[in-house]
Amino acid sequence: MQNARMRILLVCCAAVFGILQAGDARAQARPVYEDKTIRIVDYGTAGGGSDLLARLVARHLPKQVPGNPPVIVQNMPGAAGAIAANYIYGVAKPDGLTLGLIAGGLYQAQLLGKPEIKFDWVKFGWISTDQPNVTSLFVRSDSGHRNLDDIKAAREPVVCADSAPGSPNYAFVRLLTEVFGARFKQVLGYQGSGAMNLAIERGEAVCRAISLTTLFSAEPLKTWVKSRFIRVLVHSGRERDAALPDVPTVWEIAQQQQINKEDLDLMKVVLAAPDFGRPFIAPPGLPEDRLELLRNSFSKMMKDPEFLVEARKLGLEVNPKTGVELERLAREVMGTSPQMIKRLEKLLQ
Repeated sequence: MQNARMRILLVCCAAVFGILQAGDARAQARPVYEDKTIRIVDYGTAGGGSDLLARLVARHLPKQVPGNPPVIVQNMPGAAGAIAANYIYGVAKPDGLTLGLIAGGLYQAQLLGKPEIKFDWVKFGWISTDQPNVTSLFVRSDSGHRNLDDIKAAREPVVCADSAPGSPNYAFVRLLTEVFGARFKQVLGYQGSGAMNLAIERGEAVCRAISLTTLFSAEPLKTWVKSRFIRVLVHSGRERDAALPDVPTVWEIAQQQQINKEDLDLMKVVLAAPDFGRPFIAPPGLPEDRLELLRNSFSKMMKDPEFLVEARKLGLEVNPKTGVELERLAREVMGTSPQMIKRLEKLLQ
């Protein structure tokens, strides 16, 4: 009788142990993002180019992340993107549930020791970017300016709308002014793309620098291009854009004008910002396995035919860089020499 009881007890213990193991196995197999929501904090305003990208990603990323979490977008504009970047770096938890879409030129503000910068560029968790940005400069067509030489010869400085120092757009205009002698007056303080576009419409400003991606994807800019309300004068790409075959690159102009080596080196530092594109990042301290999961999910999304079709409909070209490439680029730019930082500081004053 006692042996029978012992056998029954052992059988019961084995059954309980089996149930516990099965439950533990199910818990371990459960995707980390199941029943979770991912939030993308976007540095841009609603309706702008970065907002279009963020919401495109929000529609397509869920099916690539194990657990299929919904993705929402929160716009956090201001200080040329520094507010969003500071939030991701210092406030957001490193749990993979809050990601950032930040301005690619913010490293310059850190190099210059700007007090509003509360992050270390190298320490972000670099995930992906849709493509390197090419910065363009356009003017209202009725201004009469047809090329950069016309801007140099203008009687009065040509007024450009911008938000604040630190953005790639601001830096591009300053580069054209300081290195090429163009006569621009940058009026700052506009809160986002909508306000700057309105300034162009009203005639408060004549020109604006903007990425080619945004130019061809966001309204009213793409309509302005088609209707020839605006004329693109120059862009930062290494090669001419197929959609703008008559628009020269800044590198072409530099070669034509035989810009000296020091100015060319300055151009490289300033124009490294577009190479970051509009990067997606995670807070520092995110576990490596979670960062790798996000990198792989973004990589799959960037190759997904449905994502690419919708991107093309929005006027977005996809030529992604990986998180590893962005991390390497971040280390390179933060190793800029003190001498070149001084030139950068003078340029961006």
